[in-house]
Amino acid sequence: MTRDEAKLLLGLYRPGQDDPEDPMFSGALAMLATDGELAVWFERESAWNREMRDAVQAAAPPSRLRNSLLAESKVIRPPVFAATPWLAPVLAIAAVLVVLISLALLIKPPASDPVLAALTLKIPALTDAHDHAKGTAGDLAPLRSWLEEHGGPSGFVIPRGLQDAASVACEVTKIEGRKVTILCFDLAGNRHPHLYVVESPARPGSDGQPAFFQIDGVSVASWHQDGLTYFLAERGSPDAVRHLL
Repeated sequence: MTRDEAKLLLGLYRPGQDDPEDPMFSGALAMLATDGELAVWFERESAWNREMRDAVQAAAPPSRLRNSLLAESKVIRPPVFAATPWLAPVLAIAAVLVVLISLALLIKPPASDPVLAALTLKIPALTDAHDHAKGTAGDLAPLRSWLEEHGGPSGFVIPRGLQDAASVACEVTKIEGRKVTILCFDLAGNRHPHLYVVESPARPGSDGQPAFFQIDGVSVASWHQDGLTYFLAERGSPDAVRHLL
């Protein structure tokens, strides 16, 4: 595991709440004992998160905020590319989390984009939660046009190993108020890797360089390029994902 991969996971770890023995975090936490720079970074971020937690506990969100968020949470499905329901509705954003993000943006840029953190946690459920309905093949122009019309990122670059997919299906969902494009590829051998694309600020040292990790049995490659962050996910071996890039 590289330092950047460890930072991605440690950015999701909540001391005192998450289990340090959880396989998702244990490897990254173990690196703190041998990587001094990583340990300093983690202590600085943990201290900042504690400050944010204390600030959030002192803030009261508007009484109607929760109902408003629940009303917004939905997945937009293109009738052309999916005949049956594909994804379960995205979980509603917690009101306290919204306050936390707002305070964080006012004080300093967050070390990890909260949209990317939330999307990372949802990847296993999103990857498993549909029936891999058939989509379009060949020319992706109609798919890109539909995504642009519905606010999903459409200027993405398809990884080399997915360019010959038998078909591609798409959806748009909203996570933490930001639109996310979801692409499902139909590959030989009954494989259905997913590509998640979201607009986000560049992460230092990550531009174009993929980081690899696993979460709940799903192998993921993540990289940032030209204003877009990509997550390529498939349940199974990490090597299978590497070979698609």
